[in-house]
Amino acid sequence: MICIMKEYTKDFRKNFWSRVDKSKDCWLWTGAKIKGYGSLRYQQKHKYAHRVAWELTKGAIPPNLVVCHHCDNPACVRPSHLFIGTQADNLKDMNAKGRNGAFTKPECVPRGENHCRAKLSQTKADEIRSLYTQGNWSQRKLAQKYGVSQKLIYLIVNLKHWIDKSADPN
Repeated sequence: MICIMKEYTKDFRKNFWSRVDKSKDCWLWTGAKIKGYGSLRYQQKHKYAHRVAWELTKGAIPPNLVVCHHCDNPACVRPSHLFIGTQADNLKDMNAKGRNGAFTKPECVPRGENHCRAKLSQTKADEIRSLYTQGNWSQRKLAQKYGVSQKLIYLIVNLKHWIDKSADPN
């Protein structure tokens, strides 16, 4: 497949690089940012600054590939800090550098009743198991009673979620 290079005007190139602070190792985008990534508009389209920096210095970005950061600084647009890869490559890089908290520091990821979207407590989960084990309550009725999905009740009663670690003999 052929990659078509976007033609950027001379004025655009000059304006782009004027919004980059090159005083440190990482060349930082000083314009607008979205979730830390440099952001701009060109021809009525949203662009990420690091992707534009790649196109301006290295050429077109092949389809289905992303521009990744060696430096892990989303605001950086320094071409030598950027590389092309798949999204899978980007995730492998993130995991290799220990930046995926759910996998590298699971103890730091809020779980159970400490999670911001938790609807239950450990006590309620234990109560659900107890009621279900007694045989008087269906999963559907428990879901209605506790205001959660039947799938969550299934996961709780089958010890896939809300497992009380303090009661775990292993």
